Amino acid sequence: MEDRKAWRRIKQNEEIGFEYLFNKYYDPLCSFAEVYVRSRDISSDLVSDFFIKLWNQRHQINIDNSVRAFIFKSVKNACLNSIRDQKKELFNYEDFSDILKTTELSPQERLEFKELQEEIDAIAQELPKKRKLVLLLKLKAGLSNKEIAGTLNISENTVKNQLGHAVKCLKEKLKIQI
Repeated sequence: MEDRKAWRRIKQNEEIGFEYLFNKYYDPLCSFAEVYVRSRDISSDLVSDFFIKLWNQRHQINIDNSVRAFIFKSVKNACLNSIRDQKKELFNYEDFSDILKTTELSPQERLEFKELQEEIDAIAQELPKKRKLVLLLKLKAGLSNKEIAGTLNISENTVKNQLGHAVKCLKEKLKIQI
């Protein structure tokens, strides 16, 4: 079967077309994505998410040219979005504390870090209940957005939205660039 024929079958709700494209492109796409995100697990998640989205939105997607080019471009965009989102992520106290254990800091630097943690905690206490909970699960428990969404039974977009508002508040109150 060729890619074009597989795509037509997908548009006709035939899973055989989907299986063909999935089996043909899954491994190459994971390798391709790994070049961008530098993690096999993340690349695998991104490619899996792409295929789920491809199937779920098959009737809204129009591929005029090469199916292969569309697939690779879509995964590339997902990788770039993932990288962008990772840059927006807040640091995790636990990860930072691990770094502190292996890094030589002066007593003054350790004190300043502890004061910053306490200031962040105090600001977090002023946030609305849901926003505070999302922020603390991110900072203290080190959960991913997906894990927070599952724990609180809310969407990942809601988690991102709440974190965005929390970060904005932290920036304003701390008067620093995070």
